[in-house]
Amino acid sequence: MSPIAKISRVLVGVDLDEASASALKMAGVLASSWDADITVFHSSTPEAPAYFTADQIETLEAEREQSRAGTANQVRVFAGEHVRRAVHVVVEEGPPEDALLRMAAGFDLIVVGTHRRHGARRWWLGSVAEAVVRRSPRPVLVVPAGAGVPQARRPVTILAAGGDVDAGDAWVDVLSGRFTGTVVRSPDIDQCAPDRLEHADLIVLSMPADSGSHFGAMVHVLKECVHPVLFVPSADETVERSTS
Repeated sequence: MSPIAKISRVLVGVDLDEASASALKMAGVLASSWDADITVFHSSTPEAPAYFTADQIETLEAEREQSRAGTANQVRVFAGEHVRRAVHVVVEEGPPEDALLRMAAGFDLIVVGTHRRHGARRWWLGSVAEAVVRRSPRPVLVVPAGAGVPQARRPVTILAAGGDVDAGDAWVDVLSGRFTGTVVRSPDIDQCAPDRLEHADLIVLSMPADSGSHFGAMVHVLKECVHPVLFVPSADETVERSTS
């Protein structure tokens, strides 16, 4: 197992809602502990009507630029309500999952929120968090709306699950070093007892190389979870990037 020497850059995707507030609070606690920079990202997908003329489109682009500046200010104010440190703000147009994945390689950790919807709506809000978890080259921390945020001075229980011990344990070591408490292990998330999920404060889940075939089972187990879950890809390169 390789130690993670330094976590310096955290990317948080927000939608200015309750789930985003929870994600920001969690990111703020971790970033303060690591003295890491936080970049807060927000995206929208406006479309110009097909019948617009070139002049109308030019006017619309100017209005969009003004709107982005206003949105960036909203995001900065929203972040300031939940994070006690300065943040960088990035506002773009387009599908948020595409932008988060494009930006992911430049960060050590990605943080997103979820509303824990059930049934056809899945555990996630839409497909953003799922798409990022499936495809991100960096670990992704998914924080349910209203989740309790661990504090450095309060003992916590970390549930270490999944089969890739090296990737997951490196993060377990980092997190357990920041929070006092205990580490509980469950190698196979499919067989993770519900009471272990219930009594955990934070879950670290190592994603297998063939995570696509296991993803449904993971979602089935975790859909009732009310705690933050850190998904660590087996090919995580945080160690090499952070120590270079």
